[in-house]
Amino acid sequence: MKTLLRKTLLFAGGFMLMFLVHQFYQCDAGYGEYNSYGEGTSVDTKAIHQGAVDIENAFLSGDLQQVKSLLTEEGNKLYEEAFKDASPELLQSMGDAIKTRELLTASEIFAEFSFVDEGEEYTFSMARQSDESWKVIRF
Repeated sequence: MKTLLRKTLLFAGGFMLMFLVHQFYQCDAGYGEYNSYGEGTSVDTKAIHQGAVDIENAFLSGDLQQVKSLLTEEGNKLYEEAFKDASPELLQSMGDAIKTRELLTASEIFAEFSFVDEGEEYTFSMARQSDESWKVIRF
């Protein structure tokens, strides 16, 4: 009888200990969730948005050289073939599509936007350069 009582008390004590640990060592409600830009971050989204406005304006201008100046070196290499056939009208339509952009995620060195073109959703990514400007990596 003493053994049964002792085991029951240890079992109940274990549950009480678990309860106390759970109460005092809980994680915040958002712990472990994916956190894009927003409250509590020190990401300068104004500079990121200004970089996106520069990209939009470059495409809207229809000037291929202006667009290329806002791509990283790797981006220029990646899209070299695609730009050979790019007309000012195509660039301008891309600029119109980029107007629908929304910031998906941002950090101190990287940002990603989504935009809609003809009902399809696309993304473009930007990277902060050593001169603090933002340039397109890929789209």
